[in-house]
Amino acid sequence: QTYKSNIFKKCLKKCVEIISLNHAVSKELSYGYQYDFDNKTLTYENQVLQLSRKEILFFELLLQNRHRVVSYEELQSHVWKDVIMTEGALKSLLRKIRQKFPKDYIKNYSGLGYKLL
Repeated sequence: QTYKSNIFKKCLKKCVEIISLNHAVSKELSYGYQYDFDNKTLTYENQVLQLSRKEILFFELLLQNRHRVVSYEELQSHVWKDVIMTEGALKSLLRKIRQKFPKDYIKNYSGLGYKLL
């Protein structure tokens, strides 16, 4: 039975490798946007929109938590890590990322955090 189990595990591993190579994980968003998690690319009407490293971290965190408000503490931990997130740095990042989306696509909940609509 161990022999069959090992063969099954090898086959399963090979299937996962093939799927990973041939299938990028992408998410259809509202307003005609699409985000590819594997390649870290945001597209709108077949045009790739360039995102900085922090914009990617910020956007992916909001996208993965779309069902709720992402707190300032989570943003600090995930996007800025060991560097202190200043108000100016957050505003600058938001201004840059909001230029790529429709108005009010990213909503601020004062004192709480941000959420994708």
